Amino acid sequence: MGYSYEEMVMSKGTDVFALIANVLPTAGELSSGKKVGKRVINRLIRLIDEEITDPRQEGKVVYPLHEIIVLTFFGVLAGADNFSAVAACAHYKEQFFRTFLPLKQGIPTHDTFNRVFSLIDLAEMERAVVTFVSDSFNDLRKLLKVPEPEMKQLCVDGKVSRGSGRNPETEQEIRDIQTLHVYSVADGICLSSRQIDGKSNEIPAAQKILATMDLKNTLVTFDAMHTQTETVAIIVAHKGYYLGGLKGNQQTMLEESAYLFTEGYLQQAQSDARLHCRYTEKAHNQIEIMDFTLARIPAAGVAGSVFSPWAGIKSVLRYDRQTEHLVNGKKTREIRYYISNCSGNVSELAAAVRAHWQVESFHWLLDVMFSDDANSTVNRRASGNMLLLKKMALSLYRLMKPMEKAKHLSDVKRLFEYAYEEGIYRLLAHCDAVSIQKALEQAQGTS
Repeated sequence: MGYSYEEMVMSKGTDVFALIANVLPTAGELSSGKKVGKRVINRLIRLIDEEITDPRQEGKVVYPLHEIIVLTFFGVLAGADNFSAVAACAHYKEQFFRTFLPLKQGIPTHDTFNRVFSLIDLAEMERAVVTFVSDSFNDLRKLLKVPEPEMKQLCVDGKVSRGSGRNPETEQEIRDIQTLHVYSVADGICLSSRQIDGKSNEIPAAQKILATMDLKNTLVTFDAMHTQTETVAIIVAHKGYYLGGLKGNQQTMLEESAYLFTEGYLQQAQSDARLHCRYTEKAHNQIEIMDFTLARIPAAGVAGSVFSPWAGIKSVLRYDRQTEHLVNGKKTREIRYYISNCSGNVSELAAAVRAHWQVESFHWLLDVMFSDDANSTVNRRASGNMLLLKKMALSLYRLMKPMEKAKHLSDVKRLFEYAYEEGIYRLLAHCDAVSIQKALEQAQGTS
């Protein structure tokens, strides 16, 4: 059975993991334990050795690089949010970790963890982490025969680690570390990260990342900051589609876009399902009504107009959001506008707007589940590499969630709090194609 892009992003959980949950075996347990765990960790070690260059002087290396990285990953899964906590976890669980690693020189100190992570190239670490998670997810997708969406969606957004800055009584201020993320909605993975100096540097950083990506059959969504003519030109040049918000930084465009939606047009569009759709939701003692209206821009209307600098622009989306609190009666209303080079049905762009919140949820989860906002690591590279492992752990939690039949990601995390060793074995089994295949065969045999 195939699924459209709209069905993919509008399904429960607004991601493909909900679809995975629907096709999981009703019988059959994943095989876990030392053999399975060792096989998966060896795959991770191979990736680390292949993708990451050890920056230390060869004659002075005491602890293998892959041991330091794997131990840190195990620590992050246990809830460690800094290198002191990583070292403590490694000491407490040393005998268990020897199941996966020789640890001939014992456990490094927290200073060693910090120093090595401050030397590792961020791009190399990211390549190893993303490859491991992507391969694990793709194996699951193939085994369960879950289709890929016809149109992928990437969300561009920045995050600030607020605990990383300092403002001591000195002349030099240490600013909070900010990271730009490109997040894939289809598989819940942060595909690319770049540390930036401030909000103004998000724009060129995003442009550099997008310029290196294959964007065919991909919709890139972003907020008003990234709605720049250069950014959309890059996306179009790489065969992609864009959906960008409008605010005061594009005041003329915002005003001209609003003029398209006269009262007459809004009334006329309501009778056309290709131009208007409405969603009503009730949660947290509040009713929310979301009206989406699409205005198409013919090519003849672009030339010489305010729209002409925007590559391939074909439509403007109006998002009218109204809420009413059921207890105190308070009402709110917000109207937003988006530009796009898509000319399809309004429901497709509405689904993309609603799916874009996932990147914000992703940032929130990093703070809540991995205390990223409280991370006080000042060294930018060390902090960035630690954040990559936190993102890796979060993605793997999401991989586990449907197979663990967990309601929330916090339920998955509690497995590591209450039964850490069992949690490690089970997580690694979820990353093992052989174990998943056996569970599927067992399920088919009992059906």
